Order: sequence, then structure tokens, then C-alpha cells
Amino acid sequence: MRRYAVSLVLLLSLIGLWELATPLLAAPDEPQHLVKAAAVARGQWLGRGDPIGPRTHVSLPAGFGELGRYPRCFAFRPRRPASCAPQVTSHAGPLVDVTTTAGRYPPAYYGLVGLPTRAVTGIASDRAARVLSGLLCALLLAAAITWAAGDLLALAVPVLVTPMVLFLGAVVNPSGVEVAAAAATWVGLLRLVHGVGPVPRTRLIGVTSAAAALALARPISPLWLVLIPLTVAFSAPRPRLRELVRQRSVQLAGAVLFVVAVAQTAWVILAQSTRLSGRPVHVSRFGALRRLLTARHVGHLSTQLVGRFGWLDTGAPRVSVALWAGLAVVMLVIGVMAGRRRLRIAFVGALCLGILVPAAVEASSFPRIGYWWQGRYSLPYLVGLPLLAVVGRSLGHLRTRLLAAVVAVAVVVAQLDAFASALARYTVGVGHGWGLGRVSWHPPLPPVTLVIAFGLVVVLWTAWSCWLARGHEGTTPAER
Repeated sequence: MRRYAVSLVLLLSLIGLWELATPLLAAPDEPQHLVKAAAVARGQWLGRGDPIGPRTHVSLPAGFGELGRYPRCFAFRPRRPASCAPQVTSHAGPLVDVTTTAGRYPPAYYGLVGLPTRAVTGIASDRAARVLSGLLCALLLAAAITWAAGDLLALAVPVLVTPMVLFLGAVVNPSGVEVAAAAATWVGLLRLVHGVGPVPRTRLIGVTSAAAALALARPISPLWLVLIPLTVAFSAPRPRLRELVRQRSVQLAGAVLFVVAVAQTAWVILAQSTRLSGRPVHVSRFGALRRLLTARHVGHLSTQLVGRFGWLDTGAPRVSVALWAGLAVVMLVIGVMAGRRRLRIAFVGALCLGILVPAAVEASSFPRIGYWWQGRYSLPYLVGLPLLAVVGRSLGHLRTRLLAAVVAVAVVVAQLDAFASALARYTVGVGHGWGLGRVSWHPPLPPVTLVIAFGLVVVLWTAWSCWLARGHEGTTPAER
């Protein structure tokens, strides 16, 4: 419990600092998600559908209809700071028709984060919705690092928590909870199938809850709920897998997740949650697949896994991308060369699926709407790669300490560089350095204070992860 509490405080601090450094409504489609959240909290789960596109219409106080205009002056303009935006004041006023492109999305996430919009108005409700969303992400990520404690899995967690994961956790966007829930599901399942002895009831309840949260996050989430357990099951020793399947508690957990996944899938189909709009491209699906699997396009999506901030208009700095690429290479070498043959096959197979499945999904609608997949959509599955790379591996004392040092230094430098660069994008605009002196947009705390605080917390986070990677005597893998 102590390990979980410390992990939660550190992750809440990291996500909270990202929230302070990101202007309100400055994340991808955040105004649309806030409108959806406010509508679901008022009982309007779907609204009145548009017969053509993905939009739906809901009845909300007039102030919610103004949300879209606040980031308009700086969204997609990375060189322009956020100071040009008007102040968010109130969401009060008479009921009016408000449109949202997120209206067809499943309601579970929005029902939770929309609760503050019933109690407070204006900037306070927007921040409260962000805080609640960030709390959900921190609770799930804290479970992931706590369950990973005891061996190399704990070193893989700070690698999968990229700056993009923290950025998504700090704003109103279901992608943040989806990724955090996926990380907890990956770690929890890997601990269960590579452990020994009966599954502790509390652990099984925790893993089931994380997997249910994953299934309910976004329209495509049930796909990840299928692929992640299948991948984990393939990596497991056959006797252990048979032992788990025979346990009544595991069967019950599987039945619960099956019901949740079916309910979510039914909503997605009936509400047409995957309805998208775009520009038609005159190419066959096979031709589209060829385009989507080029090294250039895959590389472009890969950089988005590290960070794509603002309204997806500001990429992570080159130093951050290079350091995370280096960590990916280290994990690739360990995953391919160390451990049992089945583990190596599972790692390579997951790497291939992480590239092929998104390309196949996007290619299915590419002739009708063109490019639409973003790197963050792949994160729920790809966060499992560093975990698969090290699970069941033993590198020896000296190599483990070397790996811990490499991970710690790379994560601290890359996270700090990404945070400071994203903050500068809003305070002075891209191309003007870190912007810690004279700034145009003023966050709630001075930029220098935010950067120093983030640097201290990220050092504590990586040090804590390295400490958790040490073996804990007297515990079995299933109890960790």
C-alpha cells in the first residue's frame, strides 16, 4: 500500500504540472470533449445525431457553445502563443443547441469527468474536469508501477510513460485514461501469467477493473482488450495458463470483461461511434495499406508516441525523440536476444501487430476519408512492448544496474526537454527557446517554477522506479 501511495503522489504531481503548463482547451478537440462530458453529466448520452457526419447536437447552457472559439487563434499555429485567446469566464446562460464531434463516443469516461460541470461553472469546471481525468490516469498508472515492482518490469514502466502519456492524462481526452488503463492491464496480466500459485483476489479485482476501464474508454478500445490478453497468453508458460483457466475466480473475471466488451461494442455499433469524415482518396484498400506501411509514415507515427502537443501542432523536441528512440533500441535488443524462445516470439509478434493492426484499420476507410490515424491511438497496445521486452528476463546484477542508469538518465532528460518545449510553445511560441523569461501567456505558476518543479518530480519518479526494480525478498511474482 505504501508503494502505491508514493507512486500515486508522484504521478499526480507529474500530470498536475502538465495540466498547469497546458492552457485550457489547448489539447486535441478538448472543447468537443468538454461539451460531450457536460451533456452526459446532464443525461444526454448521445444527443440528436447528424444524419451525415459524426456530429451530434445537445442542449446546454449558452457558455458551452463558446468553448470552441477560445483556442481558435493559436490552435494549429505553433509559433503563436496562447496569450491571444480570450479568457474562459462562464458556462452559464439559457439552454441552446451545442454541437460536438465527440457526441457518438461511448459515455462512461464522459459521465465521470463531466460531473464537475454540474457543480461549478467557467474556468473552475474546466480545471476540475481535467483534475478528475488526471486522477483516473494517475490511479491506473500507479497500479501499473506498483504491480511491476520487484524486477525489470519496474524499469519498463517509466519507458512506456512517455511525455505524450502525461500530456494526455493532463487534459480532457479519453485517450489518457485508455492508455493508462492499458498499461495497468498489461502489467497486471503479465504478473498473473508469469507468477506462481493462486491469484490473490485483490490483485484479480484490480486487473479486472483496469481492463474494464480500458474497454469503456474509446470506441476502438474493445479491440485492445482482445489483443492484449491474447498476446500475454501467448507469452505465458502453458502449465501456468492451464492453471489460471481452471480457477473459478479467473473465469468469473473473464465473464465480467466479456459482458463489458460486448456492451461497449454494442454502443459503438448502434451509435455509429466510428463514423468519421474526411477527404476521399482515389486508391484501393491494398494501395492504401502500402502507403500506410512505408518507413516514412510509420516513423512519423512513432514520433507521435513520444509527443505531439497542442492541437497536434507541436512535435516533441529532437532530443526527446532521439533519447526515446535509444530506449526503444535497448528494449528491442533485450526483447529479441534475452529470455525464453516463446517470450522472444511474443515480443516480435507484438511489435509486428502494433504496426500492422493500425494500418489495416486505417486502410479499411482510407479510400473514403484519407489519413486519420494518429500515433496516440496505437499507444494502448504499444505500451506493452517494453514490458514484453523484459518480463521473465534476468540480466544479472551489473547489467541491471547499468540498464537502470541508462533508463533514469534518458527519461529525466527527455521528459524535462519535452515539458519545457511544450510550455514554451504556449508562453512564447515555437522557435523562441524555452521562453522562461519574458512570456506572452502566463500559466498559473511562473514558467521557471513549473520547469524546476517538473525536473525535481521526474527525478524522484525515475529514482522511485529504479528502487522498485530491486528484488523484494519474501514475495512471489504473483504477490508483487
